[in-house]
Amino acid sequence: MFIICRLFYLQVINANFLQAKAIDQWTRELPIIASRGKILDRNGEVIVANRSTYTVFLRSKSVTNEVQTASVISKVLGLDENKVLSKCQNKRVSEQTLARQVEKSKIDELLSYNLSGIYYAEDNTRVYKYGDTLTQVLGYVSSDSNGQAGLELYYNDYLKGKNGEVLFQTDLIGIELENTNAKYLSAINGLNLTLTIDLEIQLLTELAMERAKVNQNAKGASCIVMDVTNGEILAMTSKPSYNLNEVPRDDISLLDNYREIINLGFFTKEFKFPTVFENGVEWMAIKPNEIETMKPHIEKMRGDVAVFGLGIGYFAYMASEKNDVNKITIIERDESVISLFKKYILPQFSNKDKISIVKSDAFDFVSREMKKQKFDCAFVDLWHDVSDGVDMYIRMRKLEKNAPNTKFSYWIEKSILSNIRWQVFDGIYEKASKNQFDGTTDEVVPPTTDADEGENPNVKREELLNNEEQLPNTIEELKEHFHCSMFS
Repeated sequence: MFIICRLFYLQVINANFLQAKAIDQWTRELPIIASRGKILDRNGEVIVANRSTYTVFLRSKSVTNEVQTASVISKVLGLDENKVLSKCQNKRVSEQTLARQVEKSKIDELLSYNLSGIYYAEDNTRVYKYGDTLTQVLGYVSSDSNGQAGLELYYNDYLKGKNGEVLFQTDLIGIELENTNAKYLSAINGLNLTLTIDLEIQLLTELAMERAKVNQNAKGASCIVMDVTNGEILAMTSKPSYNLNEVPRDDISLLDNYREIINLGFFTKEFKFPTVFENGVEWMAIKPNEIETMKPHIEKMRGDVAVFGLGIGYFAYMASEKNDVNKITIIERDESVISLFKKYILPQFSNKDKISIVKSDAFDFVSREMKKQKFDCAFVDLWHDVSDGVDMYIRMRKLEKNAPNTKFSYWIEKSILSNIRWQVFDGIYEKASKNQFDGTTDEVVPPTTDADEGENPNVKREELLNNEEQLPNTIEELKEHFHCSMFS
């Protein structure tokens, strides 16, 4: 009876799951990249399009001559031969990406060598037809065609489409079987995006601002052209700008008037990192992102340090290794996190005597204890990412007054400030779209403030953040505080 029940479970109840697992073992897939949607102006003029390029894949288990393959690939694609050879010899990975956005001429050259284990898939290279036009509005994409800023990021789910794939039947170790049919699942291309921008007006505005910047010897120049009848934006520009076809990717820089260029990166090989799971779901981890973004804050720590948010303990460990750090007080409110840390992680610290843990809410501790205890530095990491960090960041900045002699550092502060700028910009746009005009001018009229007569109500971000008494408590209050004058 048990055998019959077991067979019923495997062949009926669990059949679909087991069949999917079997297909996954029997097949290997090559992606078919969906064509990213175009971006057009109000008259249908194409502003952003795509150029066909290719991604080159390696299946090391199908390579018959590793040395020749590495030599040819390195010569044609300009890659390091030793690194390619290492990938060819790595049989543990079924499929590896060698290069993206390769021109067709190079693919034709590779095809002439008839290399085994090398596969190709068409991808897209984004083409911004007018270079540095609408730079801050359009944004740009990463090498795998995912939006990274501007409209490319905001409408990414609509623009990117859905990739398809070609499935090949393989043997147990992943080598493609001969005389078998491949299964083709077509891609669904992305949707086109039509803007309210009028390209002719936009180009004239770009030229006017460039001339104004030069003639006035100004650091920057910005302009918005709006249809006064309905609030639609016909043109928007800010100078200086940069060519979207040649986005600098070697550094994070914040240009004049809050224009941003974001650092983009990728990994060329597999890596391992520590992770804590809860009920099969990732709870805490130390990934390259955390390591890199915490590095400059770790370097700043000295003397007696307060750490708000324990996490997996990476920051506390790295800070405790510094000779100029005397003591680290960790403020954490989650008892389970503290227990996990004390049981498994703290015993591995070489300088565990520097560590003490206080079970408390971070904001309560700063409000009540920071005046009593003296700390030289404090590091705040209470948020998962930017999405939940803005309000806590603003709240903690207001509380810094309770520890005037403590130097505070905040994890991913630049990204949080970037998010604030974009949300303020959205608030400005929303107000502008409501046609808040007076009777004599076509300029947006900022809401009245409590400023004294003759006092300039415009408050720049730096002035606001350096005056904790004026800091709003939430991002919504922040938008209201800035009104329409943020970028004046």
